[in-house]
Amino acid sequence: VNTLVLGVCSEALRRYLLEMGAVVPSIPLVTAMPVGDQGWRDGRSAPRRAIKNNCVAVATVPLHQDIADFGQRLQAIKRGSQVAIDSVRRSEGRRLDNYLDFLPGTAIRLINGLMDHRQAKKQNPYANIVISNVAGPSKALHALDGRLAMVELLSTGNLTDAGNLNITIWSYVDNLCFSFFSRKGALPDPDRINGHLREVVEELRRQNLGGEAGLQAG
Repeated sequence: VNTLVLGVCSEALRRYLLEMGAVVPSIPLVTAMPVGDQGWRDGRSAPRRAIKNNCVAVATVPLHQDIADFGQRLQAIKRGSQVAIDSVRRSEGRRLDNYLDFLPGTAIRLINGLMDHRQAKKQNPYANIVISNVAGPSKALHALDGRLAMVELLSTGNLTDAGNLNITIWSYVDNLCFSFFSRKGALPDPDRINGHLREVVEELRRQNLGGEAGLQAG
């Protein structure tokens, strides 16, 4: 499911770039993908006992817009996703920002300044986009006035310093919801990404790849 979600987003972004007259990059766009701790880290370590968090690390996955064929791109995304997740597991999710709480404020400001400088020069960006795939409630939720519809629920993540688009996907019963969050003025007509995503999903449905699952994007 995660591979298919990344593939749908990749195809929607590729169509958006083509519609906007942009050149599809020969080097794949990279997404920062949060990865939940499924018990593969040692829960007995001292930092884990002392620091309570939601146990999320980040993997970087290429989206391969340079591959025109959707099926071939799905396989490439699947391989890249597995490599990224395996790398996160080997490092036990450790990243620089895990240690920011232990650094003095001056050091953090120097690090942020260096990252801003590199991003301004487009040198080795961390990621171009953030895509989060979150498992939501498997049973319907109810409020005082009755059952909650998917349109009443919205989830968006944060934008990275250099990022201009965040796509948060979450499930509700047997549906998927795609939420888009973009930096103001960074993307021309960002609503068109939403439209292309709907096109991709409907095409997959017609090809019997999407089953009967529903989708809502906003």
